[in-house]
Amino acid sequence: MRELELKLGCLPTTITTFKDIPLLNGVPAEQKLLLNLYYDTPEESLKSLKIALRVRKSGEQWLQTLKTAGTTDASGLSNRGELEWPLAGPNLDLDLLRPNLPETVDVEQLYPVFSTNFKRTTWLVNRGESVVEIACDQGEVRTGNRIEPISEIELELKAGDASALLTLATEIAGEIPVWIGQRSKAQRGQELKFEHPPVPELPNLVVDKPDTESIKRLAVELTISWQRCFELLLVTQTPKVTTVLCSAIERLISVLRQLGTPAQELVADYEKLLLKLLPLMDTAYFSGSDPVWYRTVQDKHKLFVSELLADQEIGKLALNTAGFLLRGE
Repeated sequence: MRELELKLGCLPTTITTFKDIPLLNGVPAEQKLLLNLYYDTPEESLKSLKIALRVRKSGEQWLQTLKTAGTTDASGLSNRGELEWPLAGPNLDLDLLRPNLPETVDVEQLYPVFSTNFKRTTWLVNRGESVVEIACDQGEVRTGNRIEPISEIELELKAGDASALLTLATEIAGEIPVWIGQRSKAQRGQELKFEHPPVPELPNLVVDKPDTESIKRLAVELTISWQRCFELLLVTQTPKVTTVLCSAIERLISVLRQLGTPAQELVADYEKLLLKLLPLMDTAYFSGSDPVWYRTVQDKHKLFVSELLADQEIGKLALNTAGFLLRGE
């Protein structure tokens, strides 16, 4: 089975108002508590293959789920394979896993690495011929003594055209501040053991064939890169995150200019975003300065990051960019 979903992140203070948006008026809601344990080997065999394995408790039901490596586009649309089996209890069923994992994975070595526990509220929304499940998740990712909040909205296609996901995400962005979530819960759990999550490497601006399609592919890569960095601001504000975020947007502006008139409105919007981000560079610039001065700058920086994450225009710009790149203009 293939899973098509789009994830939006938002601040915990914002997500509490999500259920009141017009899109959900009159739509029945269901609530449940989901408790999840994710597994890997000591050598991180599953992580290296971009595979996620979890056991979930939902009510009285236990489920074992295997998610395979997939693809993600500029809108955050994730397309992954998913296998799911009911279990009698909380223990892995290795016999179900063996035929569905590479021989290089020693299933006998699988052990719990991290947990995600959250309350999920779901709505089924119809758009034309499409049916989308909208899920609002509130909880936490935990590994050892490290915790990261879960505050996100997932849109999963149940029937119809995948374009309905971007349409509904854009409607949501028009109501509350959101950003495109490029990191899955599994990825966040895997990265939580690091003091600072890995920062994405930016793609080379040189393309073999400078045609429109090649330029657009580069624009997609840069869009995903800045979205990942922006999302990381929620959990870390290191100078490297700040620098890579601004560099990704600068490069994206340069690439979008090559697409001519249709992209010029986006170019202007990204230039405005860069101006908004200028205060972030203070921390990067002063990172080697006097510790007392640096702490003062960092405190201001954290306040500014909170304001950025609550800026509704940034999420709308991200989704507008995705729409432009996916439309083939």
